[in-house]
Amino acid sequence: MKFTRKIVALAICLGCLFSSDLWAASPKSALLWNSWYTMTVNGKIPYGYYNDRVERKDGKIAYQNQLWKKEEGFINEERVVSFGKDDDALTPLLFNFLGTYRNTELSIDGTFSGTKLKVKSRKKNEALPAIETTVPTKAFLSTLFQAWLGKNLSNLKLGHETSFTTLFEDSLDSRYASVHGSVTLEKDDALALKNGSKKLAVDLGGVKSTWYVKSSGEAIRIEKPDQHLVIEKKSEDEARRFLTPRTDGI
Repeated sequence: MKFTRKIVALAICLGCLFSSDLWAASPKSALLWNSWYTMTVNGKIPYGYYNDRVERKDGKIAYQNQLWKKEEGFINEERVVSFGKDDDALTPLLFNFLGTYRNTELSIDGTFSGTKLKVKSRKKNEALPAIETTVPTKAFLSTLFQAWLGKNLSNLKLGHETSFTTLFEDSLDSRYASVHGSVTLEKDDALALKNGSKKLAVDLGGVKSTWYVKSSGEAIRIEKPDQHLVIEKKSEDEARRFLTPRTDGI
């Protein structure tokens, strides 16, 4: 399968970047978190699961995500890799998106030079028109939202709204128009007190959600009422078995 070959090639290219041995060898490197999550719709329907791995190395924040979701009887896969500078703005550097939707494959590669973004993409092995655009100075990649929370959580004031601007890695249709959002620190509830997290109200382009996160920004639970979706941190074994039997043993 062509998608599999692309993933293998991507893994080889990025192997040195995501090698735990190499990260441990440098005092400037650190694994921030490597977490697994399940996605449930309407309180009982298993929708998907994913893995988030976030690392810091050589002045950069590196993000890697692998996601499996069940749609119309098919298990679709998405994988994202992104890099941003380890500065206050998480200045974007590059991203790669690979997705399969039934028999359709989509790959997207984006690179930044300052506020200039160049995107190359392919769908069904055919090149799509290239995109070149300018992004806002303080916009960060959406996959680095939790890293942004980690940098800003200690400065949030109870009940006060803090704004941000982000870019979705797969937003070809909008030609990477930026999306505005806000986050508000809420009073700890029973769940936040139980798991030692902070409760946040997030509004992203008008879509509201509730996040429970650790001081690092790592999510413990995410509630998206408009989508009737709940995302929960689980063990790797629990996550991988969530869509059993189709994905058991992946």
